[in-house]
Amino acid sequence: MSKGIVVLLTALIMLLTVGYGEAATSTSTSILSGPLAKIDIKEAEIEAVRGTPKGRLIIAQHYALDPAWLDPLEHQAAATQQVYDYLVHDAMIKPMPQGLNTYSLAERAEMTADFTKAAFRLRQGLKFHDGHPLTTKDVKWTYENYKGVNFKIFQDKLDRIELVDDRTIIFHFREPFVEFIDLYNGGSTGIVWILPQHYYEQAG
Repeated sequence: MSKGIVVLLTALIMLLTVGYGEAATSTSTSILSGPLAKIDIKEAEIEAVRGTPKGRLIIAQHYALDPAWLDPLEHQAAATQQVYDYLVHDAMIKPMPQGLNTYSLAERAEMTADFTKAAFRLRQGLKFHDGHPLTTKDVKWTYENYKGVNFKIFQDKLDRIELVDDRTIIFHFREPFVEFIDLYNGGSTGIVWILPQHYYEQAG
């Protein structure tokens, strides 16, 4: 009897270890090679779907709305626009209760120790509101087409963007871009709000 319990417990521990290893590998596998900079990004708190939403949410703003505010690519340095974009769009990392830099669309982010490369891995199964998959192509397109506040900083520093696959993207910079994570965290610029290329090009 006791021998059977030991065998059963051993098998259960092995299954849990394998399952944990597979889960950890997807997010902990490094993207960039060589020494990495230490960046402080908090884990997101993911909740299971709580059923079908009922009713509707109305957001009222007590000021005149500039039409350009509806376009993150035209983002200007206005706190009110930042709040609007935060409510409507999503970013790779963004300020959340857990911390100033918290994972959102991304499940992993890295920078090389010399700050000349930054990499992100998207979460699995991301979709826009119309059901179209959100991939690194949308991330690249948003970055390259942004023309709002601080756009020149991003353009001048960028050498090229490498799409490793649909979930992995690497930004290559011409020189060390130490401030990249701070500027790419949804706190101060519109370049972070990832837009659906397929819809934006269709609707304008």
